Parts: sequence; C-alpha cells; structure tokens
Amino acid sequence: MLLARGITPETAPHALLRLYAGHHMVEAEHRMWENIQPGRGIFIPGGYPWPARFVPWCPALSAWLGSFIPSAGLVDRGEPLARRLHRAAAHLGIALPSNALRRTYAAYRLAFLRDRVVVAAEVGRPITAFRRLLWSPPSSSDAAAFFGLTPEACGRPRWSEEVARCRTRLSADLKSGKAITQSAFMFMGP
Repeated sequence: MLLARGITPETAPHALLRLYAGHHMVEAEHRMWENIQPGRGIFIPGGYPWPARFVPWCPALSAWLGSFIPSAGLVDRGEPLARRLHRAAAHLGIALPSNALRRTYAAYRLAFLRDRVVVAAEVGRPITAFRRLLWSPPSSSDAAAFFGLTPEACGRPRWSEEVARCRTRLSADLKSGKAITQSAFMFMGP
C-alpha cells in the first residue's frame, strides 16, 4: 500500500533504495548516483559500523527509478525525506518503524535467496541480527512478488509522468524564486 499511494517522486529514490537495497538511514545521507549501476547493482561505501558492500540490482528499481537515472551527485539528504515518508505511512494507517524498509528488504531477500550469509553481507549486518527475521520469514513466492513490484503492479501506470510533472513543478518554483527544499533540488538532478 505504501508503494501504491505513499511514495511520491520526491521521496522515491530515498524510499526505494532503502526498500530494495537495504540501505541504513545513515548510509542514505551519503548515497551518490555515481554508485548506482542499473542492471548490475549498488555500491554502498559504508561507514562505521556498516561495511562497504555491493548489493545486486533489483529489476523493479529500473521501473521505479528509470526516470531519475542517469543523475549525478547526492541521491538525497535522507533525514527530511525519511520523515516525510513516515508521515505518509502514518496517514495511510501504516506503522513504519525507523528501520522498517531495511528490515523488509532483508526479510524478503532472505526468503528469496535462503542464504543468511549473503543477505547479511548485502545488508552489512552480522547474521545474528537476523534472528527475528528467521522466525517467520515470508514465503519464496511472496518474496518473488515483492521483488516484482513495479509502478504498474502497484496501480501507478503513469509513474514516469508523475516524475516528469514533479520535475517541471520544481523547476518552475526554482525559476520563480520560490524556496524549495534541498532534497527537492537534489531530486531534480543535473
């Protein structure tokens, strides 16, 4: 439901990279478009206590983020967008704990791969951090469905048009001198 109604073009890069690549909030603050290789994966430089790692590309990301790539510079500043995403989730009646997107990725990736060592490396956490996920992981068919959630599958067949309208609106706001947030400015790309 969050993907269907809670994601906006401004929050999409932040939310989707956390959801489909297991980024931690702190890592989101330093995420660069240059580290994203569509079709291959995402290099996460890491930083204490999370190690550097490479997360394989999820094909659903191409559908969601295709309108943003290629871009350069910071993907977003993380924190303000995270708060906005949490407000959108609350508005939809969804309790979204601070690490929910990352844990969701880990749970579905674990169900998909059935390899705790690989998933722990992708998420940058020790295997022991997955104890709760191991009690009742999703089924492999649920995991396959999760990693296939495209805008169309979420009831948003005109997603690229939503992104284009948002970029146009932000560009007009910038030209008119209207104040826009730093995260919105970064969303516009070069």
